[in-house]
Amino acid sequence: MINKVNVNGVQQVFFVDELGLPITDNITINWANNYICKEKEHNTIRSRETESAHLLFSLKYFITNGVDVTRRVESGRYITFNEVLDFSTHCFKKAKIIQQQTSSKVVSFSTKDFISPALKSMTFEAEKVANGTAAARMLSMKSFIEYLHKRIHTSFTDTDTVLNYKNTMRNLSLEIKKAKTENKKVIDIDKPIFDEEVLEALFDMIQVGHPENPFKSGQIRNRIIIDTIFDTGIRRGALLQTKITDLRDENIERIVIENRVNRDDIRQHRPTQKSQSGQVAIEPEIMLNIKKYIEEERVKYPMSENHDFILISEWGTTAGQPLSITGFNYIFEVLSKAISKKLGRKVTIGPHQIRHHWNQKFSEDTEAAGLSNTETDRLRKDQMTWSAKSEMAEVYNVRHSLKKVRDIKQRYQNKMYFGD
Repeated sequence: MINKVNVNGVQQVFFVDELGLPITDNITINWANNYICKEKEHNTIRSRETESAHLLFSLKYFITNGVDVTRRVESGRYITFNEVLDFSTHCFKKAKIIQQQTSSKVVSFSTKDFISPALKSMTFEAEKVANGTAAARMLSMKSFIEYLHKRIHTSFTDTDTVLNYKNTMRNLSLEIKKAKTENKKVIDIDKPIFDEEVLEALFDMIQVGHPENPFKSGQIRNRIIIDTIFDTGIRRGALLQTKITDLRDENIERIVIENRVNRDDIRQHRPTQKSQSGQVAIEPEIMLNIKKYIEEERVKYPMSENHDFILISEWGTTAGQPLSITGFNYIFEVLSKAISKKLGRKVTIGPHQIRHHWNQKFSEDTEAAGLSNTETDRLRKDQMTWSAKSEMAEVYNVRHSLKKVRDIKQRYQNKMYFGD
């Protein structure tokens, strides 16, 4: 199992037993804990959790197959070519398929053993994880073996050990390279994230005191959350970790987004800023509402005096504590159900969808303002706190370009068939 533990105010990820205690009687797990805590200490807690999950998946496979990875590295034998191939195949399997194969003790033969290669291929595709997941699993093991090699063989090693290590690294790299990430980004230029009916229902319903507002408490806070994300496109983690001291209103209203470790955060699942630090502009009216919430609502809860995070829980034993990720997600689940019931169709409202909506609207606004593609790209990256090398902006730029091309073609066709 994987669990998060506070160590001197810093959250660490550990491999633990059934009681939630760090495992100390397995040398490989001990090395794995050191690898996550030391080698990956500069990564976000979410990234370390993901890395731990991939590494645990890999270690379970080798343990099940009687391979002690640490002993292999110590002996200089490492992982053989055939073992790498078998491990690569395993990395493509879904967890439920692995569980079915593990729990099944009876070996049987059926028509599946005699079906065509094409049908076998279809079955494999249905039972496999995405290439990116398989590659991440293999990469976690490759990085771990590299870590063990550097720590165990600190001095000169014999030629065979070095050769075996290089062969293992090369074989794993080749398998990782084969698992190319599929390009499944299909751009539908006709499909908006939210249609006008959904937006109207949402902004009516979320008004404080509205008869259809589905929340008995936290209405002011929830309205601020919705307004802030729609206005700025800010990520969930960044908003949840925003502090009162991150608000700026001199010259222009903005929120400072810091990629930092919040040692004062008591939440078990600490929210983090995924990308680099930055500042996002926010409408003056929304900034005014946030400050009003802090001064008039937040202060009603004594436990809010123990921290500086803006958004707090307003119900139960955690009232006044920083709003949890679970509590934040619950707000959107309730809204989605309420709007779905009102409109009589399935509607899903989420912070990441609102972020997509923001980007679509931003493309339209910058075009109307006459900004160039280069300027639009730069401003988008600043507001989204993406690095200059990020390719995410291109996804939205391509969508908007395709829409413009189609509009031009339609105008040309109308001119041909119907005249000016």
